[in-house]
Amino acid sequence: MAENPSKAARTGGGATVCSAPGKVMVVGGYVVLERPNRALIAAVSARVYTCVSDIPSFSTKTEGGGSATLVEVESPQLGETRKYRFSVSDDGVPSAERLDDVACNPYVEACIVHALGVAKERGGKLRDIRVTVHGDNSFYSLPPGTAQPRFAPISKGEG
Repeated sequence: MAENPSKAARTGGGATVCSAPGKVMVVGGYVVLERPNRALIAAVSARVYTCVSDIPSFSTKTEGGGSATLVEVESPQLGETRKYRFSVSDDGVPSAERLDDVACNPYVEACIVHALGVAKERGGKLRDIRVTVHGDNSFYSLPPGTAQPRFAPISKGEG
């Protein structure tokens, strides 16, 4: 995607687009999921855009008879789509179950659980959604001298 993903919010189509400034950890430990690490973080001009849109109903029931919500997290730049079933237990504990064989990503899973848990707690009706993440190419390691348009697909390379 060579153009700014936020254009979807201005053109309609049922998508909600949010963006956040990028940050770089200068020194310290990973602070998002591994508390109580501390770190020195600097803001950068690169941004991440997230487009959230409805998908056709998944409509599944959990073991306890409650309903579950399908969440697809798509990264077109990395060529990955992750699928989760979000549900809330009878005692109010939210969880996200992976529905595919893509490697575990605790950060994505924590975001789903917390964001949808808050929405559910506030009485929101949850629908099946697709979350598409577009990161500025500055977030990815590219070979020196590589000129790519912003939000272009990123090669995973040999690893």
